[in-house]
Amino acid sequence: MALFSYIALLAILNITLAEDCVINNVPERMAFEKQLRKDLKCDDDKYWNIPPSNGSALTVDVKFAIKRFTFDSVAGVMTLHTWMSIRWKDERLMWNPENYYGIEKTEMISIRMWNPGFRLFNSVDSNYFDRYFYEWCSVRKNGDVRCVVKVTHNAMCSVKVRDWPYDQQHCSFEFGAWTTKSESFKINFTSRQIVTLEYEEYGGEWAITEYDQELNSSSERQLKMFFTLRREAADVIDDDVKEQIVLEVPEFLDEDPRRYADEEDYGRKREDSDGDIFCSRTFTCV
Repeated sequence: MALFSYIALLAILNITLAEDCVINNVPERMAFEKQLRKDLKCDDDKYWNIPPSNGSALTVDVKFAIKRFTFDSVAGVMTLHTWMSIRWKDERLMWNPENYYGIEKTEMISIRMWNPGFRLFNSVDSNYFDRYFYEWCSVRKNGDVRCVVKVTHNAMCSVKVRDWPYDQQHCSFEFGAWTTKSESFKINFTSRQIVTLEYEEYGGEWAITEYDQELNSSSERQLKMFFTLRREAADVIDDDVKEQIVLEVPEFLDEDPRRYADEEDYGRKREDSDGDIFCSRTFTCV
């Protein structure tokens, strides 16, 4: 009995001393970033659906990079598969880097903050709107938020086939802010060109030959994107229409934290990806 009590006492002492000697292998910077994220979302249940700026006019910057597109001439539908860069400022997500190990940038999931919704007015689905709840976004110390989301838009087009099979079609995508009475914002389309990435299927038998855009923040349909499509017949080559081929790294794609599923590996893999080069077509709006 005495031997059993002695062994039990040694076991208790071993457990107690081991707890005091636990080695914390978590880097100090990571601990501060964890605390930062906790502090940023401490009130997320109060304002995740309330826009910043106390209800005053808020500007949201938008850019598109087309991954691929398709056009169904029978149904009269053009489909755009794009990377959409969305950027705005939320003063509620500001912090002092001196309080967090000098950290000036972090990532947060969009469900933990307010994020803008967009409506495609001429969508095939009349009830369709874009709202991004489960996307990783980068947040800077000054409250600057940037999200890059992969989206698909289906727009109705007016089809004319009198010149088939050498016909041209015209399609538009008309975007506005998806709003309620308590929230509104202004779309700022920050680019005068559309970039199409070449590492995926492009447009099948159709090619984009012209692009234009119209921005009117005072209208319900704030952003209109106009595409001219030409059917590419195998025996027809039009030398008057040429596409500019460029090599570039779309900046906002390079900054997208969701390119990597494992959040902890994001920083390491980001360093490895700085040399990524995409071959793309650039359509400039003139």
